[in-house]
Amino acid sequence: MIFILMKEMYSCAKFRINMTQNLEKEDTIAALATAVGGGVAVVRISGPDALEIGNKVWKGTKDLSQETVRRMMLGRVVEPGAEEQGDQAMAVYMQGPKSYTGEDVVELQCHGGNFTAKHTLMCAFKAGARHAEPGEFTKRAFLNGRMDLTQAEAVNDLINAQSDKAMKLAMRQLNGRLGDSVKDLYEKLTEIHSEVEVRMDFIDEDLDWTSSEEVIGTLNDAHTYISSMLEKQKDGEVLRQGVKAIIGGPPNAGKSSFLNQVLGHDRAIVTDIAGTTRDTLEEQAQVRGIPIRLIDTAGIRESDDIVEKTGIERSLQMLQEAQIIFWLMDLSRPLNEQLPPEGVTKEVPTILVLNKIDLLKYNPELAEEIKELTPYHVFTSFTKGDGVEELYDLVEKVIWNETDHETPEFSLNARHASLLQEANNHIQDCLEIMDTEQWELVAINLRGALHELGQVLGETVLPDILHNIFHKYCIGK
Repeated sequence: MIFILMKEMYSCAKFRINMTQNLEKEDTIAALATAVGGGVAVVRISGPDALEIGNKVWKGTKDLSQETVRRMMLGRVVEPGAEEQGDQAMAVYMQGPKSYTGEDVVELQCHGGNFTAKHTLMCAFKAGARHAEPGEFTKRAFLNGRMDLTQAEAVNDLINAQSDKAMKLAMRQLNGRLGDSVKDLYEKLTEIHSEVEVRMDFIDEDLDWTSSEEVIGTLNDAHTYISSMLEKQKDGEVLRQGVKAIIGGPPNAGKSSFLNQVLGHDRAIVTDIAGTTRDTLEEQAQVRGIPIRLIDTAGIRESDDIVEKTGIERSLQMLQEAQIIFWLMDLSRPLNEQLPPEGVTKEVPTILVLNKIDLLKYNPELAEEIKELTPYHVFTSFTKGDGVEELYDLVEKVIWNETDHETPEFSLNARHASLLQEANNHIQDCLEIMDTEQWELVAINLRGALHELGQVLGETVLPDILHNIFHKYCIGK
């Protein structure tokens, strides 16, 4: 039994080693690490031949070498086989394993723009590099032990962050908050698992075993902690993916003014003419750190205009797809004529935005039929900025069930949550059979829990899973 345990642990430890050895047989990779069109472009080259290729495509007063490691030097790009030197460029050599990928890396900083950057990259290809696949630099960093899989995933989250909270959360994950928590659980369960395996080989020996009460206590702590981690899944989903919010209501209720207010600039046309907005208008915004896809829609009313009618049909469809609805109503007109379509407020969380309060001398008393539609309503005047903060409070309340929601220490994506739930199920099974002291069953479930936690960290994850994860990244990262 001890031999089986050692074999399994050895297999897990060998996973990255084998994958890294396979990398050595691959070509050196290169790609633009910056978007085309900026003032400066960075071409990254990584792999066993990075230094050789770097010296083929760049020439300065000194060659790139161990003597010049991590020193930024000025020179020129050289196209292999061409006599004339090209663009002026800076170059730096970072020797593995102390580089982003853990391999030898050369980065060339040339002038930005379309042709210059691509020309520098083509020179690297002519010198022997191949084009990097999406996320391949970060994938190599993971396989070479520069980061665990949760940190590698956080790189993509950081690039795609759409709000300050999303960025902070990704940075915490990149710094190892989630990975360290899972590693701590992994080590504690490994210690229990090791002793359980030995118990089965020396079952008749009266050795100084850890008491069952202590083992149960550790398992209970692990189960409770994982359960608390799973509660953070929604935080991650919201901050990572954002919330789809529809701005609906009758014509001329202030929908476009609301969109402009949240964005902080004039994006939609605002007039006194009803029916100005005839199609959906989508913009990315953030409210209290929550990334929101705001979609302004055509005012819903009866219309014979074929263009406006098509826009209204789209508006009704978008209401069904929303995660949250801002339904605007004009307080200067009868509210019972501006109610949302029947059933919408029961299916989607809806905030009634009672606009143009500045046209009244006092806040009106809402009819019961309006209060019953949704518990969320606020009086606003977007021309004067009244009620905006109260509206943002309601957004937080709808999404987080509280205001002043704090950014969590870490968040889970769907992959993390699924694996942690499976690990927790195994731990629960262990707890249910501990009293019987059926150590073989305990060992099987502990092994299962460790396998799931190992997949979170990337210690036991399969290559096809890795491909799916890194294929979502942009090229150059």
